[in-house]
Amino acid sequence: MMKKAKQIERHSLKRSCLIIFSVFCAIWTMATNAMGDDLFKTYFSDGVYDIPSGTYDIKTDIAFTDPVVFHNGVNFNIAEGVTVTFKNSFKAGFGRVFTGQGDVRGIRKVYPEWFGAIGDGVVDDTVALQKAINTSLPDKGFAPGGGTTIVLTKSYLVKSLTVSATNVTIHAEAAWLIASKSGKYPHLLKFERHANRITGTLYIEGNYNLGYDCMINVNARHFISNNVTIWRASLPWLIGNKQWATSGKPGDAELGDSEIEINGGATLHCLRAVEVVGTNSVVHFSNALLYSFPWSLPKEDSRKKAWESADTTVVRTIGGAVFITGGALANFSTRSPVLESQPIKCTKKNYYSNYGVIYVSNANIEAGNLFAAANPHKIPTQDYKGNKVIQKSASLVLSNCGGYMGGDKPPINTDFLFTGRIRIINCNFHGINRKSIYAKIGNPYARIEIDEGSFNDDREKGLNSVEGGTRIFNNVMIFESKKTVQTIGPTAIVVAYSTPTATSDTGNFQSCYDVKNGKFTAPIGGLRNVRVLAGTNSANGQETDITQMAILKNGEPLCIRQSIGTSASVDFTISSLNAGDTVEIKQATKPRRTMDGSDLNYFQIIASRY
Repeated sequence: MMKKAKQIERHSLKRSCLIIFSVFCAIWTMATNAMGDDLFKTYFSDGVYDIPSGTYDIKTDIAFTDPVVFHNGVNFNIAEGVTVTFKNSFKAGFGRVFTGQGDVRGIRKVYPEWFGAIGDGVVDDTVALQKAINTSLPDKGFAPGGGTTIVLTKSYLVKSLTVSATNVTIHAEAAWLIASKSGKYPHLLKFERHANRITGTLYIEGNYNLGYDCMINVNARHFISNNVTIWRASLPWLIGNKQWATSGKPGDAELGDSEIEINGGATLHCLRAVEVVGTNSVVHFSNALLYSFPWSLPKEDSRKKAWESADTTVVRTIGGAVFITGGALANFSTRSPVLESQPIKCTKKNYYSNYGVIYVSNANIEAGNLFAAANPHKIPTQDYKGNKVIQKSASLVLSNCGGYMGGDKPPINTDFLFTGRIRIINCNFHGINRKSIYAKIGNPYARIEIDEGSFNDDREKGLNSVEGGTRIFNNVMIFESKKTVQTIGPTAIVVAYSTPTATSDTGNFQSCYDVKNGKFTAPIGGLRNVRVLAGTNSANGQETDITQMAILKNGEPLCIRQSIGTSASVDFTISSLNAGDTVEIKQATKPRRTMDGSDLNYFQIIASRY
């Protein structure tokens, strides 16, 4: 019994030792996982891990908390599923230092060459660049001191890259990203988290590949780009998510990506420049050259026909807002507009389905087709319940712009559902070969404000006018008619002026006047501060004639003036006329007289509308 007890005691002691050893191993494993730099403590000196040349197979997670320096020839071969994290500074040469399927995290300044990028524009460097981008630590918001900078110095052939962390900077030292010549991809470079940047000077080659939805997709907020020039791409910039406009999912349309600044750079030999989607998407282009020029493929290229027949709208917004300051825009064609606004269908409270907005100031524009309000999905301007509303905000504002505006079609066109506002002020467009009016508006409720000098062309009559819509203006003579040969006696009659004369808005308001009954009927949109002036002169009058002349609104006299002599006149301002209100001139003369048919017989209306 005593021998058996001693055996049990020895077994218990052995089990205890095994348990203690297992616990120690577990603690050691946890410690090396958390403080993995201890695995390289042999190379630790003066607070720096100075790792000599050689290949190191990394099979467990490692975290370096102190600075690390790789000598030339170091290769960390990281196993799949394993992560090496650098929590302090990291230095290495320009060659490859990381291999294997595992991940690297935490390097603040990283070169894709460390992951095997060749940078000759021929070898596919997609995997290497994506690994470099992925060195960013997991998203920690906008904490100071964080962030990763990927430094590009060569020409990198890539298929598709995605930035999925905050505070990531792509810094290019006159470097290139070259898109694949074939294949279908949603983007070349996508930013899907906040506070990312492109700095330095970056060139992107689109390679005429229609298979890319876009070159750069910013699907996040707080993005800044500097000096990015994009060549031969179907769509260089996409802001937001195209599915927001078509998904039909409640709330999608109201999403958006804003605080986006794109400074400098250009889109050259591209089909388009930018598309913005979402009611809360806002982007500002500053001093950028946004060009569409599709005719640069050589004749023998089999893609030429498809490329040249594709969409060449330079700037399109679907519910979002685009601000353009300085720079230049052009598409050198009448086929597609330089600027296009489309509505997006909203479903959330406090939103309504609205056209996107475009504001351009101090820019040079060359086009034969300037702006279109298009509506491919036939979305009416409505609140989230579907009730129709009038869009009060402007969909296009051009101020202090200039350039060339040619072509044989109106440079501004809107669809029949568009009821918004277009405002063009202080511009100076010239068009030697322009052969059309400058705006054709599909809906009479759309409000149009185009000042006289912006498109003025005196070489051909009829070019400086707007067809349709409701013109917005301030203190403009909108109508004038002259001459009458009526005989007017003691009983008052309506004076009908027979010859409307050309004014800047004759085309819009001449039809408001009926020469048979002498009534002017206010059009849709109404008028404000309406100054009415009228006069008559009799052919056989005497200095003793007594004349009463009155201005009537909707048949009721507003003012009456009495004159003595051969002529009479009246001048009165009406605060407002709503659509359908009428204005007419009535006159009674003692004795009966016949008007002389000269220009001394006149009816004028000077008004504002805002």
